[in-house]
Amino acid sequence: KGEKFRSKRRLIRLRKWVGDLCLLAGSPKDAVESYENSSYELAKIDPLWHAGALEGIAACLTALSNDDTPIAVPPEMFKLISGREQDGLSSIT
Repeated sequence: KGEKFRSKRRLIRLRKWVGDLCLLAGSPKDAVESYENSSYELAKIDPLWHAGALEGIAACLTALSNDDTPIAVPPEMFKLISGREQDGLSSIT
């Protein structure tokens, strides 16, 4: 795998890491955005980091569950939670 691939992987991992930092800083809404942005790409190239992004999304959903703000669950996460396919985004309030 070439330098271009490693550079892309580094950038995507950095997005996931920013999500981790946002969650630690107490901003789950920003964190879930970073996790979602990195999750789709990580699924293709880096299964361990993809699992970490999904774990981060789950942590964000837990943190936001006490908030009255509706949040969108990514289809791949909903599939893991419910064990079935969903079209589009499912909203949890």
